[in-house]
Amino acid sequence: HDRPEAIQLLIENGASVELVDSAGHDVYELGRLHASQQTKSLLPRQNHPERQTTLINARGQRIPSDLKTGTICNNRVVWSRDTHGKYRRGVVTYLSPEGSTCTIKNQDGATNMGTPTLGVLTDEQWQRYTNREMDLMSHSTNLKVILAQLPRFGKSLGERRHRFGQLSNESEACIPMMHVIPLKVLSDRLRAGLTFPHSTDGLTVPVTSLSTSSLVVFLSHTRLTDALPDNEHSVKLRGTIEAMQKFAHERQVDESLVYAWVDHACIDQGSWQQYPDIGMCYVYALPIFVALSD
Repeated sequence: HDRPEAIQLLIENGASVELVDSAGHDVYELGRLHASQQTKSLLPRQNHPERQTTLINARGQRIPSDLKTGTICNNRVVWSRDTHGKYRRGVVTYLSPEGSTCTIKNQDGATNMGTPTLGVLTDEQWQRYTNREMDLMSHSTNLKVILAQLPRFGKSLGERRHRFGQLSNESEACIPMMHVIPLKVLSDRLRAGLTFPHSTDGLTVPVTSLSTSSLVVFLSHTRLTDALPDNEHSVKLRGTIEAMQKFAHERQVDESLVYAWVDHACIDQGSWQQYPDIGMCYVYALPIFVALSD
């Protein structure tokens, strides 16, 4: 009976009208289900066609958000590693159509072409990294909040992946963009006699660029050699392709819409040597990656 008053209080203090309860009901649904006629009149959906959504994080801080938030796009300030492995601030001047690589003009005037977006952080992500907390309990609490809020980002996994940038932007911690690799890329590499792709190859794509009808397979594995995930016979690459093809057949989805998350290709491997805490950001984000996989 107290939900209408609670909802009104949240909105008056800047909370998002996209907030949902544990069942995935948003403010409008709660209004229809529980509120009085007076409360429903406060939330006429048709009166806010272009409203600026405001989100609040676990500490009550306001976070403006849009679909491009947390993503790499043209003219966006980003941080990327130079030839010595040091992160430098720059601006994106070109983004490939599939979002796998970009051109960045750094503050020192140098231009880096063909930079894999997998290893690029938005300015917001970099600030969260530099202001990071080392307390594992804080990471756990933050992760629990994000996982509980996933229904707000869409009914289907595809819809939620499409809004990953917004999800990342709401987090108090640095949540790297989830990247995946297309089945076609893996098949082409097998035919060419190549091995499992590495993160530096720039072959992964951000999940925000996928069709909402795409399918994502999360692969957990152990290395077959000390340095590489596969052996000289490409056993794992073959098995991965066969599993993805079977998955596509069972779901009756075209193989062009099937992608895989594999750590060797989808975690920025180059960050571990000089920036291990950025590497750990991927580890902390693994439950989110799993939850957004089919």
